[in-house]
Amino acid sequence: MSSIIVELFPKSEPKPSLCHPAFKQLSITTSCQLKTPGASVIADVNSDNQVDLIFPCQYDRTVNILFGTGNGTFQTMMVISFETYSWIYHIRVRDMNNDGQVDLILVQKLEVTILFGYGNGTFQTQNMQSTAISGVPQHIAIVDLNHDNMLDIIVIIEFEDYVYIYLANINGTFLLDLALFITHNSNSQGLIVADFNNDTHLDIVIMNTNSLHIHIFYANTNGSYQPQKWLFTAIDAIYAGVVASDFDSDNRIDIAFLYGWRHIVCMLYRNNNNSFHVNEQIIMESSIQLNSVVVGDLNGDNSLDIVIGTISQYEIYGLLGNGNGDFQIQTIHSNNLFSDQIWNDVTDFNNDNCQDIISINIDTNYIDIFLNTCECSIH
Repeated sequence: MSSIIVELFPKSEPKPSLCHPAFKQLSITTSCQLKTPGASVIADVNSDNQVDLIFPCQYDRTVNILFGTGNGTFQTMMVISFETYSWIYHIRVRDMNNDGQVDLILVQKLEVTILFGYGNGTFQTQNMQSTAISGVPQHIAIVDLNHDNMLDIIVIIEFEDYVYIYLANINGTFLLDLALFITHNSNSQGLIVADFNNDTHLDIVIMNTNSLHIHIFYANTNGSYQPQKWLFTAIDAIYAGVVASDFDSDNRIDIAFLYGWRHIVCMLYRNNNNSFHVNEQIIMESSIQLNSVVVGDLNGDNSLDIVIGTISQYEIYGLLGNGNGDFQIQTIHSNNLFSDQIWNDVTDFNNDNCQDIISINIDTNYIDIFLNTCECSIH
C-alpha cells in the first residue's frame, strides 16, 4: 500500500454570492414502513421518460414502484410481492441482459437477485436470477469494468476487508473474479467507481471510517488493479460522507470528503495527474450529523453542488459550488422532526429542466419532494 502526495493549498479568497434556489415541498404518504431508505432508487422503469421511485417495504415483503407523472406527483403505487423474501439493502436499476429494457437488481443478505424487466414497469418474478455473496452488502456498484458490454458487480460486505468483483459471463451468470484487500478491520462508508486518471478504465475508491483513509485502486489495462494508494482525511470524524465528480471544472474527477466534529468540514481532493491537492473549507461553524450526501446542479449554473441530509434533526442543506472548488451553504429544509436515517437524491421530477430533491425519512411515512421553482434559471 502506498500513499499519494497531498499538497495543502490555502483557502481561496471569498467568491461573489451564488444564486440560492427556492423549493416547493410536496409530501407523499405511504402505508409502508420505510426502514431502509437507502435501498430506494429513482429511474424510468416503464419507458415513458418520467422519473419513477422504487423502494422496498420490508415488513410487507414487497418492492413498491411509484410511477412519475412528469409534474412532480406519482400515480397509484404498483406492488411486487414475493413468496420468499430476504431483507433488501440496496436496489439498482440497470439493463443487465442487453435487451433494451431496464431490470431490477435487489441486493440482499447472501445474494444479488435480478428481476428482468419488460419495459412497461413490470418484471419477471418467476425466473429470477441470483448470484451468491458472502454476507450483508454495505455497498454495491454495477458497471462494465472490462469493456465487454456486459455489466459487472462490485460489492463490499459488512465486517469484511475486501472489495469483491463479480464479472458477467455471456450466459448471464456472474463469477467472482477478484477480491481487493482494503485493510484490516475495515469499515467502508462509501464506494465510488469512476475513471480518475482519464485512461478509459474504471478505478475504485473506498472511504474507510475506521482508518479515516480514502483508498484508491487504479485499474490496469488487463483487468487487474495497481497496489492501492490512500488519502488521509482527518484526525477524528463522525458522520462522514464522500462523493466524487468534477467540482473545479478541469475535466478531472475530484473527491469531496465531508465530515462533522466541532464543525462541518468539506475536504476537496482536487485531482491532478494522479496526485491530489486538498482544500479544506469549514462549511458550518456548528456540527450536524451527516447521513446522506449526493451531487447535483441545483441552481442551473453548470457548476456542481452537493446536497447533504442530516439525522437527529431532519434537515437538508445545499453546498452551492462556484465551479472552482469552493462552496456556499444554503438551508433547504429544516424542522424539528427526529430523523434516525434519511436518503436523498437529485433529479428533475417535473420536466422544467431544474433539478429537484427527493428525501425519505425512516421515522415518518412521508416521501418528500422539493420541487425547484427555477428562480435561478430566470435570473
